[in-house]
Amino acid sequence: MGAEVRTSVGRGWIDAAGGVAGDMLLAACLDAQAQRVGRSPVGVARVFLRDLVRRLGLRGVRIGAAEVRRGGFRGLHLDVRIDAKEHPHARSLADVLRIVGRAKLPAAVRERAAAVFRRLADAEAEVHGVPVQRAHLHEVGAVDAIIDVVGVVAALERLGIARLSCSTLPVGTGTVCCTHGELPLPAPATALLLRGLPIRGVDVEGETVTPTGAALVATLVGEFGPLPAMSLDALGSGAGTHDRPGIANLTRLFAGTESGGGRPAAPAGEGDVLVEANIDDMAPDLYEHAMERLFAAGAVDAFVTPILMKKGRPAHKLSALVEPAKLEAVVAALFRETTTIGCRLIRVEKRALERREVAVRTPWGVVPVKLSLSGDEILGRRPEHDVCRRLARSAGVPLRAVVDAAVAAAREVRLPRGGRRTS
Repeated sequence: MGAEVRTSVGRGWIDAAGGVAGDMLLAACLDAQAQRVGRSPVGVARVFLRDLVRRLGLRGVRIGAAEVRRGGFRGLHLDVRIDAKEHPHARSLADVLRIVGRAKLPAAVRERAAAVFRRLADAEAEVHGVPVQRAHLHEVGAVDAIIDVVGVVAALERLGIARLSCSTLPVGTGTVCCTHGELPLPAPATALLLRGLPIRGVDVEGETVTPTGAALVATLVGEFGPLPAMSLDALGSGAGTHDRPGIANLTRLFAGTESGGGRPAAPAGEGDVLVEANIDDMAPDLYEHAMERLFAAGAVDAFVTPILMKKGRPAHKLSALVEPAKLEAVVAALFRETTTIGCRLIRVEKRALERREVAVRTPWGVVPVKLSLSGDEILGRRPEHDVCRRLARSAGVPLRAVVDAAVAAAREVRLPRGGRRTS
């Protein structure tokens, strides 16, 4: 019952020097996974994608994968072909969330994928000046984009990457043809998704960052900069469709384990930012939605505190913790989703225990458990609540029984001392 199933890889870095698109990032993840298990990238990709299509309940989808060369370098290329009669070209956000929500995937995967699509829908709605409920996801609402987004989230989960960072994003020139005609690059929705992210112009004709790629990076990446310190386990390369002159059309994923202990405190002036607003004129039932949008915009944490303002007015303080790279997107979401007309920005320094994830066996199934460590000492064991609840309902046993069994199994886990970390 207490046997350890897997440990998290922990650290990932996206090298977007050749651009980033949903299919390229997914291919890079699967290429890295193939290296870790010592199997053919094409075989791993086909098995993963066929299983993903089945779990999403999609019909009329054919999967292809091949190793190709871009700019003289090898990469894994994915080819998803759709039967147009089975699927509409445009979908609303509600349509996409319905597909994602009913997928036979872990709750954490469904939630993160849904956050990516909400961010896409927000950008489309802002571009066209319509409410998000009326925004249609054309290219990004197509089945291949659903596979890309859900696939990337699921593949990162399988790789065990808990912290994901990315290089500066290259932005090409020219125009791109889409449902709305010929648009300048970066495309309007992509440009909005790039707000708050580090970008640089490159002398390349064509779309180097797609809307799906931008939304994935904006939602899933926690920090931007050069390759972080890690013990490298695998290097995956995902290839785009075209071999452009002047640039290797590849997205690379460096996957490894964190070097040293947990995340160190940031130097003064470089820590996270606490965004706060005192609100006394907003209906209480709007706070849940506002917090959801803050998380979708990139907040690390968000919470509401009852307060008493001047003249005895009852109010709420809405707080969000955010990394500097996501600050502008979170502040924009705060102003858009609440009645506040201002907010406080407070630089904060954090101290945090190292976190790792293991998966343990219980009599009712496998449960992911998050471990909190100080050095080599495990101080906390927290089973994934949604998984425990699903297993309890399926087996007809008390939720507490599943939780207790997972904690007991996690107590049997023995992590290696020194050497390479597994977080």
